Amino acid sequence: GNDTGIISRHTELLMHLINRELQKNPGQEMDELVNTSLNEFSDLLNVTGEDTEPFQNELNLIKEQIPQSGKLINYTEKTVFLLLDAALNVQSDKSQKIQVQRIRNLSFQLNNLIEVEKNKSGSSQFSDQAKGSLPIAETLLKFDALADLQPKEGSELMNPKRFDRITSILKTLNSSQKLFGKKAYLFFEEGMNNHLKNIQGLFDKAEIVPVTKNNAVEKLRSTFDREIISFIDLIKALRIAELELTNNYLEDIHDDYFDHFSWRDFTMAELNACPFFVLFAEDGVLSDTEHSSLSSLISANYPVNIFSFRNEASRNSKDSIWGKDEYLHKHEEVAAMMLAYKNIYVLQTCGIKPARMYDSISRGLTSYAPSFIHILNPADEFTDKPYLWASSSIESRDFPLFTFQGLLGTSWGSRFNIDHNPQADTTSPFHTVRYVDENGEDQSLNLQFTFADQYYLLEASRRHYKIVPSAFWSDHLIPLSEYLKKNNEESLAKIPFIWMTDEDHVLHKVAIDWTLVVACQERLDFWRFLQENSGINNVHVKKALDNLKLEMREVFEFETNQLKKEHAAEIKKIKDEESDKVIDNLANVLLDLDVDSLSIQENNQTIDTDPDIADLQDHTLPDSSKEESIQETQKENTDMLVQDPYIETAMCTACDECIGINNKMFRYNEDKLAYIADSSAGTYRQLVEAAEACPVGIIHPGTPANQNEPDLSELIERANKFN
Repeated sequence: GNDTGIISRHTELLMHLINRELQKNPGQEMDELVNTSLNEFSDLLNVTGEDTEPFQNELNLIKEQIPQSGKLINYTEKTVFLLLDAALNVQSDKSQKIQVQRIRNLSFQLNNLIEVEKNKSGSSQFSDQAKGSLPIAETLLKFDALADLQPKEGSELMNPKRFDRITSILKTLNSSQKLFGKKAYLFFEEGMNNHLKNIQGLFDKAEIVPVTKNNAVEKLRSTFDREIISFIDLIKALRIAELELTNNYLEDIHDDYFDHFSWRDFTMAELNACPFFVLFAEDGVLSDTEHSSLSSLISANYPVNIFSFRNEASRNSKDSIWGKDEYLHKHEEVAAMMLAYKNIYVLQTCGIKPARMYDSISRGLTSYAPSFIHILNPADEFTDKPYLWASSSIESRDFPLFTFQGLLGTSWGSRFNIDHNPQADTTSPFHTVRYVDENGEDQSLNLQFTFADQYYLLEASRRHYKIVPSAFWSDHLIPLSEYLKKNNEESLAKIPFIWMTDEDHVLHKVAIDWTLVVACQERLDFWRFLQENSGINNVHVKKALDNLKLEMREVFEFETNQLKKEHAAEIKKIKDEESDKVIDNLANVLLDLDVDSLSIQENNQTIDTDPDIADLQDHTLPDSSKEESIQETQKENTDMLVQDPYIETAMCTACDECIGINNKMFRYNEDKLAYIADSSAGTYRQLVEAAEACPVGIIHPGTPANQNEPDLSELIERANKFN
């Protein structure tokens, strides 16, 4: 309640101090680092006067809320591996702890069962003891026959086969502790050698296995097949132990079942207690030389984890494939290719949202299916601002984030999730760009961030852009976001551009060439694919809405016609009744007329009549009075025809068409359905264009509020079919 506002106004300074310390020593203890930075922050600001005490109170409040454990890391290419190491450790520890406790409980109970069996005194025990103590008399006495004369025990001895089975199980359980020494087997394909420096000090309980790009997948499969055998024996022993302790092991049934027992019979909890088998490889390798082996592995439903890294390292080089036009049109979506396998967990992710990435990776590791995780992880040598490149890749829809959880039996649309993308319901995110106009005054524009905006960050891409001097600006130049919405005929002779500001914050129109336009169309096309699968702007939903709208219109027209008929009948009835009344009144007037009062004046040819029938003589009104009466009637009729613009909000498909035309006039409500927020915030032309652009035709422009707007007659004619 007594916020000084000092901290909120200087947040960037505080972040700078923290980042500076992290650059010196990454991964510092959070409480120590933030406390140190806050103290330096306080010294630099040197707050005095009446704000001194409140400011210090605010600093102390922040310090109290800092977590006492955990490390603070900065965003580098190592961030992904830190998050993966954390996910592996947490998920492995959690799953293995459950199985270790299960082993201890079953071992304890089985040992008790064996002890009870050993303490039973049986005939065989007496016979053996007698033979051993009286060797001379062995030829004189039949000890086995003598043993038969012993009193029988109260309980039967355990079947020897069962006794041996339980003993074998105990041996397996007692030797199982060594199985939990490793948490993972990590296979690094040779193209990932530049990332090996990032795993120093990590994965301390994992075995690192270097592999070549020609045998990476096969090495992963063979290692899994070899190492999983010990865990099959362990899980089999645990299952048999549970059956034996409840005396439910039926040899005729269970012997055959456990003879064919494999890892495919594991429960999810049992499978997650085994080491994770993870392959790290560049996406190009997996879509090229290793594609066939990978396809075979995933089709066989091996519960392995594939981490595919997008190779960004060479893209900023003049000799890189990004410098070639054809590369822009061969953008392989390796994660999307994995959707063909259906029963698979697919994740396309990036470390700029660490909590989301950690949770998503954890779900992939513990899913009872193969997981394929495609990661954007800009290398340090690729850019000095990896966070900027990564976030711009996501916002431009060049590398959209998505999750596909391929659980068989679930609806297709429910398997997709793209909610963690910025403004996922739009084609491209909107941002406010501030600039300085020709008068030196601050202005702003609401613009969409496209692939062309991001691609300019690469020096090798600059030849695709051309600044257009203001002297050559014309109607042929249109914003790229609008150009991408038009078909070939509509875009004929048009040149797409994007806005850029220079170092002085002055706006420039920058034209882009056709090669880059096609790349933008392809990026947008893939994004629409993800949107539709996630239920956003789905063509089938639109079709259903169109059908529903048509049905509603038919019902509306039918009901309207019925009302019109009823209204017409009612008007006719009223007219007939009123006509009868008028005739009756006229007859009464004429019958009561005083003939003597009539005075014929031949000079001006006027007739004086009774005032009661003066309304029947409107033909005697002066011409000026008639004109005024007609004008008033026309004005009333015009006022009655004024229509306010409106949207059938319930039918909105959130397509962004109207928002893109004027996001102050058109807005989304809390349900992401469009409505007219302020019709005066734009022109009548924009209302008409929005109605024409609306795919479901639910925008009604009404009548123009500004009668002086240019080309009004043309606009009214275009608007008629929507009103």
